[in-house]
Amino acid sequence: MQTFVYPPVVLSTTTAPIEFSLNGVHTQVSKDTVTPANSKPLPVEIFGTSPVSGTVAVSNFPATQAVSGSVSVSNLPVTQAVSGTVDVGNFPATQAVSGSVSVSNFPATQAVSGSVSVSGSVSVSNLPATQPVSGSVSVSNFPATQPVSGSVSVSNFPATQPVSGTVTANIGTIGTLATESTVSSILAKTAGAIVPFSYNQVILTYVGATTNISTVTFKSSGTTVATLTLTYDGSSRLIDVTRS
Repeated sequence: MQTFVYPPVVLSTTTAPIEFSLNGVHTQVSKDTVTPANSKPLPVEIFGTSPVSGTVAVSNFPATQAVSGSVSVSNLPVTQAVSGTVDVGNFPATQAVSGSVSVSNFPATQAVSGSVSVSGSVSVSNLPATQPVSGSVSVSNFPATQPVSGSVSVSNFPATQPVSGTVTANIGTIGTLATESTVSSILAKTAGAIVPFSYNQVILTYVGATTNISTVTFKSSGTTVATLTLTYDGSSRLIDVTRS
């Protein structure tokens, strides 16, 4: 015999969240679709080895994986082909070379720009004794005066050369040259040539307080027949006589 309760009683039941113990702390299982890393999945332990058939997709796997230790690849070819450009940022500007380097397509003559520094001795056995020079050659440590041995021929020297300063000339044997050192002795020899007139009086004037004669006036019975004006240089040497 069965017993029924009337009216019927409706019972409501709720399912509690699934929790697990994470390091001794009760942790509720949750799934964060916005930030998957914040999800708390229910841990699953696998004992032994479980075979996997098909494809396994891991959506939150990072693109780059850190590797600790050494990675050995046994079937990698010795030489690797490179396509495109390889940029090495920490490559030193100068590379040390040990042994011999053979370059088969190097041109026989190389252009050199700038200065080339040579350390040590350079021996060139087939260099001609005389080298042609084109353009200008600057030698900074050349002494200002060069000794000359033998004869020097200059074909484009002008016939007349300007002279600056003082020129001393050796007149050689004096002979009949006029070598008077005083104005009076000059006048005694040259008065007849300079003043070809009859006179009976000579009047002299001087340059300041010096003994240099400035003018010589020739008179005949009180009448001036000629006047000589004498000019001197900075060393008080007579350089000009003008008759008026």
